[in-house]
Amino acid sequence: MGYHHLAFATRDLEANHAFYTEAMGFELVKAVVGPTEAPGGWAKHLFYDTGGDGMIAFWELHDQRVPADFDPRISEGLGLPSWEEGAPADLVVYDGDPEARQKILAGSALKADVVQYPREIGKATANAVADYLEGKKVPAFVPVETGIVDRESLSKGE
Repeated sequence: MGYHHLAFATRDLEANHAFYTEAMGFELVKAVVGPTEAPGGWAKHLFYDTGGDGMIAFWELHDQRVPADFDPRISEGLGLPSWEEGAPADLVVYDGDPEARQKILAGSALKADVVQYPREIGKATANAVADYLEGKKVPAFVPVETGIVDRESLSKGE
């Protein structure tokens, strides 16, 4: 069963929109504004096409029942520990896409990118298939090297 969209609340819809359109390349496909149940309350709901079968959507809430400083982070908002502890806030995984590299160089909201090395992936895959065909046990996971590029490394041609 598929899904129509996943929705999240944000405290800064403008910055959120810039990130998802500029850094991620998602297209804004629908915006809905309407009243909430609270007197004088209203909400804006933006929907973005992620390029797959579903969308991601974000709420901007103006409702007296929602504190202005609410925590939109899912883990912490539910009282769970941060799973990204120690990770820089400006690191976004986009997997070496040439368009992402251009955005990093241009100084957009996308600051860094994780890249994979296709030859290494291919070699690991070929070795796993050869082992399998020889009757050897093949591990469920085969780690391969990855790297990180940022504006500095891209400027140097790395």
